[in-house]
Amino acid sequence: MQESQLPTQLDNASQAPIRLHYLDWLRVIAILGVWAYHSAQPFMLQEWLINNPQKSPAITFVFLIFLGSMGMPLFFMMAGAGCLFALRRRTGRQFVTERTERLLIPFVVGCILLSPVQFYLEWVHKGWYQGPFPQFVPALVIDRLHLLTTTFSPSIFESLGSHLWFLGYLFTFSLIALPLFCG
Repeated sequence: MQESQLPTQLDNASQAPIRLHYLDWLRVIAILGVWAYHSAQPFMLQEWLINNPQKSPAITFVFLIFLGSMGMPLFFMMAGAGCLFALRRRTGRQFVTERTERLLIPFVVGCILLSPVQFYLEWVHKGWYQGPFPQFVPALVIDRLHLLTTTFSPSIFESLGSHLWFLGYLFTFSLIALPLFCG
């Protein structure tokens, strides 16, 4: 995993950013938690994209109720800290350029390359579509273009990017909050 570039303060002698290793480790632990959470999802009591016939109340309690309530707030807190530290060393224009490269471009590329496969597997599993993947893609594109032109809601990020919705939210929140921090 790439080390984060998050300075908190400058060392007065060298003017080099001080590394926050605990924040790097918090990110590593959070990503491992996301992996474990999504691996456990098919076994939870609630319906999900792909479900296992056998469900586990214990897994549901541990992941959904206990850990699930902390996961997204932790990621948004880490993203906010990253924005705070990034704005200490960048202009508003540099910040927008960086967020475009780190959030918007991966979101768009993921929507094109990864999301159709996720949607196909989900729709086939739930019986919403029967047929080969190459015929599914044009139908998905038409469906998502219709959503894009008729829906003005944050849910559009999930509709386009499936699990990549977080990148769309972070990019949008970064742009909305930028005037508050670059005054």
